[in-house]
Amino acid sequence: GEGGEEQDAILDSLELGDGDDGPDDFARLSGFKCIKELHLGGTNMESTGCLSVSNMLLTNLSLRVLCLSDNGLNDQDLSLFSQSISRNRQLPLETLRLSFNKLTCVGVETLMNAIWGSKTLREIKLDNNQIRDRGAQLAAVVLTSVELEVLDMGFNRLTIVGIKALMKSLAENCSLLTLTLSGNVLDTNASKAVSYALAYNKTIQKLYVDHCSLSYAAQRHIAAGIVSNSKLALRVMSGFP
Repeated sequence: GEGGEEQDAILDSLELGDGDDGPDDFARLSGFKCIKELHLGGTNMESTGCLSVSNMLLTNLSLRVLCLSDNGLNDQDLSLFSQSISRNRQLPLETLRLSFNKLTCVGVETLMNAIWGSKTLREIKLDNNQIRDRGAQLAAVVLTSVELEVLDMGFNRLTIVGIKALMKSLAENCSLLTLTLSGNVLDTNASKAVSYALAYNKTIQKLYVDHCSLSYAAQRHIAAGIVSNSKLALRVMSGFP
């Protein structure tokens, strides 16, 4: 009715939380076609909620921020969202937060295929999942197609394989401003890859490497990369003792 349309027109942001949201709460999402921000972190969405969000993504033309963190989402759930994103090329999504879920590289691959070539996406948070090296490799490839400014890959059990892929991409990247690698062990070889990227990159401003078990030798490698690049824009780097 007219009342519903009026409500839709004035609602820019919707936040559900506390994990007590029922199926009816998610079912209402389809009515908000003009919503710009949707925060559903920690809502225990389950399959009903996932389906409702996916259906909304198919028709929404204004959503810019989607937060689905801490929902226990798996690869099948992410695949559902990804299908909707790939089918709705008019979706102006800028920020996608998927932290603290149960995602692996399988789900990440469907997501990366869906966002390939996106003209609007600027931030992806995939920290505290199980995407590992293959997921990092997929993210590194997407950096060549999407002008991301923020990428969070923290606490995903990355090894030298994933780190090298990300750093090779970062060395040539001109859009990324903030990268989080915290919680992934950076041994001597991985730190050499980070050093290489910092020796060539000109745009990264914030790099977070907390809880990366950086040895003194690893720190020296990274510092050498920073010192060698007079055009480096780095302003914040955490994780050095």
